[in-house]
Amino acid sequence: MDDDDIPYAKRPPYPVPDTKSQLDCAKFLTGTIFKSLLPSSQRDKSKTDDFLPDFLHLQSLLSELDTLREIVDTTNEYNELTRAEASWNEQVHGRMLELAVLHAPGVGVENITGAHIAEEFLPPLSVHHKFSSLSSKPIDYAMVLQPLTMPYTESGKENNNNKRLPLSRVVKFLDTLAYPSFNQSSYAPLRYMPSGVFIGTGSNNQNSSEAIAQLGIWLSSWYSRVSEFPRSDESERLTSPVLPILQATPASWSLRFAFDMDSYYEICGSINIASTNTLIDAYRLLGVLRILADWMGTDFYDWVDRCLNEAGV
Repeated sequence: MDDDDIPYAKRPPYPVPDTKSQLDCAKFLTGTIFKSLLPSSQRDKSKTDDFLPDFLHLQSLLSELDTLREIVDTTNEYNELTRAEASWNEQVHGRMLELAVLHAPGVGVENITGAHIAEEFLPPLSVHHKFSSLSSKPIDYAMVLQPLTMPYTESGKENNNNKRLPLSRVVKFLDTLAYPSFNQSSYAPLRYMPSGVFIGTGSNNQNSSEAIAQLGIWLSSWYSRVSEFPRSDESERLTSPVLPILQATPASWSLRFAFDMDSYYEICGSINIASTNTLIDAYRLLGVLRILADWMGTDFYDWVDRCLNEAGV
């Protein structure tokens, strides 16, 4: 087995608490637990503080391992006894996606089964009798950028080292749009959270073609929406990003990439990226999902930032 295949090879060091008070609390709790395991003669504060990062690291890895084991056990149980798609989403697909963004500041996962595409962004083919029923159905999940709920200032924009969009800046951007949502839906999270990785799920392989068609309609409407963003030079077409799209089924997860080709949209793939049937496959899948989460917080964030800059926000 190569080093890259070792499940623990490239784990994040440990979760970073959001605030100083949370960090102090973590230090107190873990420090107290750690010191209780040592003989009284070795409970020196300066020495135990040196071990704290490693202790937190270990706790993070064990918690992750427990969650993945539960997901694998649930997958095997559900493969034996049929479950509805909603059960797969709640107990398997959603939990994998939440693990993927756990160490990606500013990146989240939203269940968007309650979202619907605004009529003005529906692709023309969606009214065809083959697709009319699908155009009203949402996809399942999206990776999103989560804006910071903090006052926006120019200095905050320049010193935004964590690559987090201030919510007030997003609100100002929406004020420049005829349809007040960053995405193609008025569903509340999608109004203010730019989405860049789309996920369709299924409870069996028989409905995989339907899930692909739904993803295609969603992608086309998303590209239609962002094409209307304001830009400083109206003669230049806004460059759209290449978007990763995921399809999750009990058998496997697959990855595709969507390209905006000016007059049409093209989807390339698919690439099988493992499953949750075994622990080692679950770790490999988690590794791919974390790469996508990292892309959301870097390249996709930069594209969103350029969109807001083009609008003068």
